[in-house]
Amino acid sequence: MRFTASSKPRVAKVVEAKVTVAMSGWTGFAPITLAKETGIFKKNGLDVSIDVPQRSSVSVSLSAGDLSIGPLDGSQDVSAWAGKIQLALEDLAQYYSVYASVTAGQIRADPLGAHKGGIFRSVSWEGKGRHAMRVRLTAGDVIIDRAAH
Repeated sequence: MRFTASSKPRVAKVVEAKVTVAMSGWTGFAPITLAKETGIFKKNGLDVSIDVPQRSSVSVSLSAGDLSIGPLDGSQDVSAWAGKIQLALEDLAQYYSVYASVTAGQIRADPLGAHKGGIFRSVSWEGKGRHAMRVRLTAGDVIIDRAAH
């Protein structure tokens, strides 16, 4: 039995493919977002865009970082230890409850007419809509704004 080696190495040609991933805001999809943001998809020839449908509820829990969500037609439940959380409201009338708290930092909720800073701050509002927004942050800033049109 004889083995021969070629002096000319074979190189696979990477062809970039465009892919759109539609997903809900469930945190179990975080590895997909991580792979996109760190370039793993790109390195493997995939041009991936992530689409979270506007009619979707979101539940996010993270240890630290900045997060921007919205506007969504659905409930939002967000918690973090540290960072900046920014949410956009399309229409306040969509909500039956809006609650935001920060242990140390600021809450700016212009649609609710609230701006509070310091320690152990919270803002709450009740309406007649079908969704709830709950934001809990240990240290940092919570910003709730109207969606830009």
